[in-house]
Amino acid sequence: MLTISLMNAKGGVAKSTSSLCLASYFAQKKQRVLFIDLDPQANATKTLLEIELGRFAAAPTLYDVLYSFIMESRKNTVAEAIKPVYENLDLLPASPRMEPFKDLVKANSRRPLDVLKFILQPIK
Repeated sequence: MLTISLMNAKGGVAKSTSSLCLASYFAQKKQRVLFIDLDPQANATKTLLEIELGRFAAAPTLYDVLYSFIMESRKNTVAEAIKPVYENLDLLPASPRMEPFKDLVKANSRRPLDVLKFILQPIK
């Protein structure tokens, strides 16, 4: 399994666009892709799910999975949030509620840097 992450704290540097292009490329080459959108603006989610301006992905989203894991100690909920986009490409959608994610994790988890790894474990 190959993991590719595109990160940059600065906005407007084509992170979403580059990520979408990479995901589409690998999916077309018959590689299974799980696109995990961690951006509260959810532009990649809106693009992949063809959501119109001003609307957001239906729950459950990545936020709901994180909230369930951190606040309710529920595990194995990630599969419920994954949405098929097209052949070989699935999406774990973002939500504007992701904005307080960092604070929520830091305040309620003993191992904040491992939370994403833990929630993704059931689908590896």
